[in-house]
Amino acid sequence: MRAELDWRKEAFEGSVSSLCWSWTPYDDGWDSSLRYGCDIQHDDELREIVGMEAGLGGVPDWARQVVVGPMNSVAACGHITFPLSCRDVIRAIGTGVCPPVYHTCHTLDPKHKERLQDLAYMLDAWLAGASIEAAAAELQAREQEAYDWTSICTGLWTTLGAHTELKDLLVERLLHQLRWWVRVTAWDKDLVCAWGRDQYLGNWSAEDGLVTDNGNQHLRPLPGISQAASPRVQRWEARLAEICPQWDFFRTVIVDYSWPCAPKAFRYYEKILWCIGRERQVISLPDFPLADPESVPNFLGELAAEPNRAEASAWWQSFLAALDAWWRGLPCCGEVAEEVREQLGEPTPVKRWMVRLYVHRLRTLHEHSGILHKLVTMPNSGGDQEEA
Repeated sequence: MRAELDWRKEAFEGSVSSLCWSWTPYDDGWDSSLRYGCDIQHDDELREIVGMEAGLGGVPDWARQVVVGPMNSVAACGHITFPLSCRDVIRAIGTGVCPPVYHTCHTLDPKHKERLQDLAYMLDAWLAGASIEAAAAELQAREQEAYDWTSICTGLWTTLGAHTELKDLLVERLLHQLRWWVRVTAWDKDLVCAWGRDQYLGNWSAEDGLVTDNGNQHLRPLPGISQAASPRVQRWEARLAEICPQWDFFRTVIVDYSWPCAPKAFRYYEKILWCIGRERQVISLPDFPLADPESVPNFLGELAAEPNRAEASAWWQSFLAALDAWWRGLPCCGEVAEEVREQLGEPTPVKRWMVRLYVHRLRTLHEHSGILHKLVTMPNSGGDQEEA
């Protein structure tokens, strides 16, 4: 009762429950959240969660680490490996052990790094003037996945068209960016730029905040690579600034927006390449709106396959329902509910508080993250605006 009566700014901001709200208005605190149309003071669910925490008489260190680590770092977009980052949290709660690596923003698993390298290989082959047949033959020989590489290469070569200085430079810059992403997006056993060991992509630094500022603080120091320090990149960008009327657009979409961890990252690369082939902006983005954007075909085929939103939506709804049932001590059926029970184990007061906090964090994130909302919400019959 005391926790309910004492519901004010100090109670919230002094709680561990206040430390897992990245990518939501709550992350700015009690007062600042009002700027985004949210009111922590009148969030009755959060008030009760903080009350549960107060009733524990103290939060174990392992639980605090899970809250500020994997719970706070659930990928805001859902991630290309969805729902792995969501599952990480219940595994950590159940075992009482905070994992050393969180699969979240700016992290990429080996499978998708290899897909990124396949795309980089094709761009390199196109730049070299190689034939479609030559590029497809190597891909077909080395890849186990049953992709139609001849069709994919044909789509890319057709999209890029004839070589020009502008196209070549834009493709060079995109290729460099993809190779940089492969090196710096950490994963479980990939914490020291283990990929692309023969490539100079910029000056190496012993510590970089790309992953640690968006995920696991315990990974410090995690090394980084400064593309801006590369003389090659400097030459490309200087020349592009001279000859490309829309260099601001291209630089932004290639360098700043090209995260390979997003659910539809490879579909986004198709859109960038479509613009490069036309040497101008022909797609519409929130920061670069276009009145009459072109429709971009899926010319990379299976390489750019989009997530199955029906499956993602079904899993998401089942997961939230299972979490709610678990902390309330209610029955819940289904494969996802069984996984939740197996991972969480026997209920304890600390686990119940953490799971209730977690499910509220997920619902709040869903409400305020447009890409996650699109990923786990079924499209209506009127279609859906594509997003990377």
